[in-house]
Amino acid sequence: MKKILILLSLAIPAQAANYLSLASGLRLYDVEIIVFDRDLPQLNSHQVSQKPVLDLTELNAMEPADPELPRVKSSAQDVNGQNDDQWQVPLNDQGRNVEALAWFAISNNGNSSPVFNRINSHPQMQALFYQKWRQPATPYTRPGYVKISNWPEDAMPNESETTDTMDTFVGSLHETEKTITPKSDGTFRGQVAFSKRRFHHAHVNMNLFKQGADGEMITHNIKQNTQIDLGKWQYFDHQQFGIMMKVTPAQL
Repeated sequence: MKKILILLSLAIPAQAANYLSLASGLRLYDVEIIVFDRDLPQLNSHQVSQKPVLDLTELNAMEPADPELPRVKSSAQDVNGQNDDQWQVPLNDQGRNVEALAWFAISNNGNSSPVFNRINSHPQMQALFYQKWRQPATPYTRPGYVKISNWPEDAMPNESETTDTMDTFVGSLHETEKTITPKSDGTFRGQVAFSKRRFHHAHVNMNLFKQGADGEMITHNIKQNTQIDLGKWQYFDHQQFGIMMKVTPAQL
């Protein structure tokens, strides 16, 4: 078990699609996330307690894997006695040499989710985001967070918010401010994680930016950690928006 946790800890920061060995009983799970907004009247910004803006610079969003990569493979010898790392394992044959692809997005199509469509059919709700991905459970004391955002800046490579440029005519160093895309009404930014200790747990920390009645932006936040049941939607509630999360054992 300690070996599995060490491997997971090494995989958490990058979260690029990679193969994990199932030899030690490691399990993979499919995680689904829905973020939705509530269409409610807004107060003036000075009447609302502004929440801190999350720092997501060390996190990565979940990306689709190369479609050429098999979801499951084995390092076992093929029928000719040659090693074939791309041999695909039958669904009912998961031997000790089996490796499964993890940390990749399976779907971003919200229309494929009945819950997403049900939210959108509500006159005072709007589904803003849907994603489904595959991952192992991460350690409860060090959850592996995934970045969830619709702000264009979060889709760009991480870099300093200022850049230094050399003025060749004067020969002096100037600091030039980077242009940041403003956060529009309905922008959300946050992180979610799935972990396991004795039980399974979901962790969410999300900002939603709403335009107040005075035209100024208001920052809301949901931050919750809770025990969850596999295969069931978990609801994280806020007066202004909501998050739904479901974790299901992956069918390899």
